[in-house]
Amino acid sequence: MNSTGAPAVAPAASTTTAAVDQDKVYYSREHLAGLHSHLELLSALTHLESVEYQVDQSLSKLLSSSDRIDSALNTISEVEPIVQELSEDASALHEVVIERAEVAERISSKVRVLDLEQSRVKDCIDRVQSAAELKDAFNQLFQAIEYADWEAATRHAQRAIAIDRGFLTSQFVEAVVPTANIPEPPSIALENLINQLTQIFLKSFKEAAQVKDEAATTRFFKLFPLLGPSASEAGLGAYSDFVRTLISVPASITRPTDGAKPASIVNQLTSIVEQLALIIDQHQGVVDKYYGTRSMVTVALKLNKELDRLMGRLISAWETDQQLNRKLVSIQRYSFTTQNQLLAPNNHSGSTNPINSPAALHNSLRSFSGNAQRSYNLPPNSVSSMSSAHMNSHEEDTEDPREIDFLIAELAGMSSRWQTYRRFLHVRFGDAHPNEIKEESQSPISPATIPKELLHHPPSPHNIKQCEELEQTELGKKLGDLLERVYLPLETWYLRINIEKAHSADEMDLTASPYLSSALDDTFYMTKKVMLRLMSIGNAQCVRAGFLKIEEIIQRDFGDVMRKRLESVSANLSVGTSVGFGIKTSEEKEKRERSVRISCVVYLNNLNMASEYVVRLVDEIINGPILTQSFFLPTEINQIKSSLGELQKLSKKMAGINKGGLEQLFNQLIRSKIRSILSECYKDVTYVLDEQSYAEAEVQDLFRKRFQKAWESLMDPYRDSMTGENFKELIGLTVNVIARTWENMIKNQRFNELGSIKFDKDIRSISSFLSNQTSFGISLISEGFIRLKQISSLLLVKSLQDHGDGENQDEDDDQLLKNFLVAEDVNWRLNMSEIKNVLAQKI
Repeated sequence: MNSTGAPAVAPAASTTTAAVDQDKVYYSREHLAGLHSHLELLSALTHLESVEYQVDQSLSKLLSSSDRIDSALNTISEVEPIVQELSEDASALHEVVIERAEVAERISSKVRVLDLEQSRVKDCIDRVQSAAELKDAFNQLFQAIEYADWEAATRHAQRAIAIDRGFLTSQFVEAVVPTANIPEPPSIALENLINQLTQIFLKSFKEAAQVKDEAATTRFFKLFPLLGPSASEAGLGAYSDFVRTLISVPASITRPTDGAKPASIVNQLTSIVEQLALIIDQHQGVVDKYYGTRSMVTVALKLNKELDRLMGRLISAWETDQQLNRKLVSIQRYSFTTQNQLLAPNNHSGSTNPINSPAALHNSLRSFSGNAQRSYNLPPNSVSSMSSAHMNSHEEDTEDPREIDFLIAELAGMSSRWQTYRRFLHVRFGDAHPNEIKEESQSPISPATIPKELLHHPPSPHNIKQCEELEQTELGKKLGDLLERVYLPLETWYLRINIEKAHSADEMDLTASPYLSSALDDTFYMTKKVMLRLMSIGNAQCVRAGFLKIEEIIQRDFGDVMRKRLESVSANLSVGTSVGFGIKTSEEKEKRERSVRISCVVYLNNLNMASEYVVRLVDEIINGPILTQSFFLPTEINQIKSSLGELQKLSKKMAGINKGGLEQLFNQLIRSKIRSILSECYKDVTYVLDEQSYAEAEVQDLFRKRFQKAWESLMDPYRDSMTGENFKELIGLTVNVIARTWENMIKNQRFNELGSIKFDKDIRSISSFLSNQTSFGISLISEGFIRLKQISSLLLVKSLQDHGDGENQDEDDDQLLKNFLVAEDVNWRLNMSEIKNVLAQKI
């Protein structure tokens, strides 16, 4: 203790102890010698006492657990003898195992040596036996050949073939097997004997086939595959030559005198491919049974060559008989004069085409009343322009369309039969097993009668190479060339000349609703006929090219012709309204306008229905049976669907021409009358009203009554004569112009409060009336009257101050107007200047 007392020392000691604990200082002798102050000594002593206490506590715990340690030691002492005994037993067992293993190894080594010696002896015995077997087989085979016992010869040949090829060429066999009768080495001798048997079987098979000896042909047919691959191939070749002789075809073809009968060459091809299919169907099971799976492919390839030979001769004779080259040259020279005249530039001094003349149209109205309404699906005898009288009216140096129709029907029929046979080959030699395909063996393989399994069985990529080989025939190439070189030009010409005749014999049917002309149904009747015939050929490349041609023809020969007719009629109206005065001229003008209106309506309806017919035709082909009947490969089906999708775009082109014609009709016959109609409706009508005049205006309702009467006079001629789509479009054009004209007419009007209310009622009554005119007009009319309704709503506003927030009385008029427009939450179609002008019209 120092002079300051103990309380001053304690904090220092505590601090030092904490520092020592924190730094974990261990007081060695050297460290203790370095302590110099009393305070440091006290701190060190305190720490040592703490450590001593901890050590004492630890020793106490250890001493308290000594009993458990002693118990564990006693237990270990008791187990020690047992473990020692087990160790001694294991050592003894180890010695025994080592001794036994050495004995087993000695025995196993001797057994392996014995097994090797036995295997060598067995191999030697097997070789001797095989040599004896081979020698006996050769002797028996030689004797069987001498006695012409072909079944026995085949069995002995199989015995020799069954022996390993490497053994046949060994020195041992070559030394012991040859005999005086067969001195050659065994491998060469066996090959010679098999070749000898093969030649004998071939000769015997051909002789039996010539005399139609079914038992003999069957006998040798079964023996070929038993002699090995080379003999099997030779047997298949001989069998293929034999079944080719089973195909019968007349030596000549004669053209039928009745054009309605099927084409002769199509019957020839049908007969041949039916026979081929029947042979494949009846013989495939037998061939695959004896020669192996898919061996019938070899026979089918030979049958296809026979098909090429027979049809090559028939097609050559057919081409000569039909004079194809002359007909191709003739149709290429045909100029389509009528079509060119219809598409010629308009002569505004008058129409050169009688059918476009308004006078001719007016004079023909009386004769149209007896015409029957045309429909889309017409039977052949219902198409007026296809009658015999019209078919005989072609130029003298032009091919008869009936003959061309007959010719291209033959081409399409041949291609269709080939594609059906091609489908049959795909099904037969694809993944499907022939026994899984149930079909009547005697049924023809035409698309109408072939079983559904053959018509709709999907092709498989399996064995696609064999299918491609089966398809690579001269007939397929020749038909492809004929389709490209002959069919497409003839079919194109046939469609064009019939469309030309449809235009030449065009007649309007004004008894129908809507008005149409015969050219529409005649054109699309022929288009449907051509498209279905085109699909039936089953050649994807040709079909796609044909669709492109059809699209081009319909676009030019129908769509453009209708557009030119519309232009010609409009030009005639312009010429007719530019001369003449007086009552007679007014009557003539009205008469001319009526003729022009009827003509335009007919042509526009034709275009509208043509657009619909195109979509209907494409849909009928895509969703109908013709697509899957004509094509069976997924890639080809997708290609045709893609081409049909492109063809369907023709509908939009027709709709575009129709829209342009409607706008032209509207501008010439309707637009010019709208202002005069509205002016007449507003005669003696004012919107500056007091209570008495307002009541009178409500009772009289002059504007609404006049407008309804004028509207019916203007639009009734189009209501029943137009198609629904065209009338809807015309209504839309008319309503838009009425709304704009009405808006312009009221710009000079003045409105008081009651007048604004009356104006709003007029707008709503006219809008409601127009909406009731058609089933589709509500949204159409509402859209056209939006600006007028917004003008009316502005006129009904009493004061912009009433719509302010009342907090800022010093706002200018522009700000008040902006606040009003924002508060209304309306998509304003009027700009700021127009809104101000409307508000300025209020009194």
